[in-house]
Amino acid sequence: FEMAYEELQKLYEKHPFTLIYDCEGLWYARDEMLISHVTMKYSFFNIVNYQKFPGGVERFALSTKSDDIDIEFAQLDIKHGRKVEQKLIQMADTVLTASERETQAVLRALPNTTIYTAGHTMSIDEATIASTEFSQRSGILFLGSFDGGMYYNGDAVWYFINEVYPLVLMEWKTSSDPIQLTIAGRGIPKSLKDFVAKGEVLMKNIVFHEITDAADIQDLYRSARIFIAPHQYGAGIQYEVSKAFSFGVPVVMSSFTADSFRIKSSDRIGCVGADAKGMKGCIMTASLSESLWNNLRQNELEFIEKTHNRESLIKVWDQAIETNFKKIKDIRSSNDEQKKMNHGLVTTKITEAFGPCPEGERFYGLRHPDVEDAVKRGIFESHFAHYIEYGKNEGKRYLCDKDDLFFSNVDLFD
Repeated sequence: FEMAYEELQKLYEKHPFTLIYDCEGLWYARDEMLISHVTMKYSFFNIVNYQKFPGGVERFALSTKSDDIDIEFAQLDIKHGRKVEQKLIQMADTVLTASERETQAVLRALPNTTIYTAGHTMSIDEATIASTEFSQRSGILFLGSFDGGMYYNGDAVWYFINEVYPLVLMEWKTSSDPIQLTIAGRGIPKSLKDFVAKGEVLMKNIVFHEITDAADIQDLYRSARIFIAPHQYGAGIQYEVSKAFSFGVPVVMSSFTADSFRIKSSDRIGCVGADAKGMKGCIMTASLSESLWNNLRQNELEFIEKTHNRESLIKVWDQAIETNFKKIKDIRSSNDEQKKMNHGLVTTKITEAFGPCPEGERFYGLRHPDVEDAVKRGIFESHFAHYIEYGKNEGKRYLCDKDDLFFSNVDLFD
């Protein structure tokens, strides 16, 4: 981020421009929601071992050899991410978000932001709609990118196969052929496969499908009877849910997922499950009732036509670009140097990480035991000294609980 900022600043000094920030999602908000699930369950402990969200352990574990999450470190990490992300928003002349929920979140923190909501465009797959009916489809589909890790999509699947799918199988136990679950994506984590392999019932009814190309994805959408989006945390809106809508696959989703699309349970756009039992009920009714399945499908297609059309998105981008054209024209035609100097790229001053600090020394040592050993042997005066000389260029993080961390004029809201 620092290098990109410096390059933009140099360019702006030579030739002033305006900046549009296409904010796909508020990533710090994703982490805030994740850690809230952990602290809600373990409010009396600072260090927890929490297996309900293994992606949280992956994201915030103190070391690669530990399953412990240090809540203090996680909250400090998120606080830093929030400052960086909100500062990016402050530097931009115009911001675009993917969902109305995140537009409102930005405006609550930074009310003077010029911001537009611009979601995804999606065309309905007419050929699939016409050729694949209820009876030609079977099974439950989860599709998403994993990249070998459990964070976000891995946690969603983990929640589903631990909390929801067993309820589905129990209710389906009178049938000799229960509804099968396909977990598809790129880089499906080994830990997920290993967990399923340990359970005879799960192993018999769950199929893992490593995605190879776009045609592979289309075939999965065209054959599934139900698509699931059981996420308990996230950012932006889920592209794969929009895609499922466009292929006419009824989506069973969590309340969190539905809210990102501003869908209410009463809308009957997909089926919204407030909890594990609710999601189980959605799957049972939508997969067994052809009339309900067709009704959900029709509502989803109408939703896509209304909210994901190309014309509406072009209008939003036209507004954003026009706003920026007017601003830069005003800056360049004016003799008032102050207008040029008021830009966020000029007023934001990035400083070095502030340290050493007690919490930075503690967390850096826990996360990097080799550095801890070197400090004890006197090779480095402190963990901060290692960070300045090597760690920064290696992508390591040294975090202090300071308001001026990385920025000299941070004025953001906690």
